Amino acid sequence: MVIKAPDKGGAVLTWARSLYLEEAQRQLSDARFYQLLNHDCTKESQQTVKSVVHDLISTINTTGSSLVVSSPRTSQFYLLPKIHKPNNPQRPTVSTCSCPTENIAVYLDEAMAPLVHGLNTYIKDTNHALQIFDSFSFDPINDSVSFLPRT
Repeated sequence: MVIKAPDKGGAVLTWARSLYLEEAQRQLSDARFYQLLNHDCTKESQQTVKSVVHDLISTINTTGSSLVVSSPRTSQFYLLPKIHKPNNPQRPTVSTCSCPTENIAVYLDEAMAPLVHGLNTYIKDTNHALQIFDSFSFDPINDSVSFLPRT
């Protein structure tokens, strides 16, 4: 039995383990999105990250050790049920917590945030995107797009 919280809705779902694994295998076998590796490349990725961080350390304002995950692990694939959609599809998710590049991603997010916030247009988060989508309108006659104030 697999027990998961759905993508939305605040419920708890149970799946027969065989059905969960069958759906995961179906999604993971789609070569457009996933590639089968013949070994766990976490250690190799960690060495690449250490090497790149060491080579670039003089150009950034931080210590290299803060950018390297001390105990890396392989990213984890799992499915989240979308109970609010017809036929309840499963959304594939990859957790990269403690993967070799996690600290670099956090650093870049912090370093780039001031630059992004200075742009004329950017999307802050999901709620901000939803506000933009809500105010979006397309006029097919004039072939124009506008973002109207929310009413």
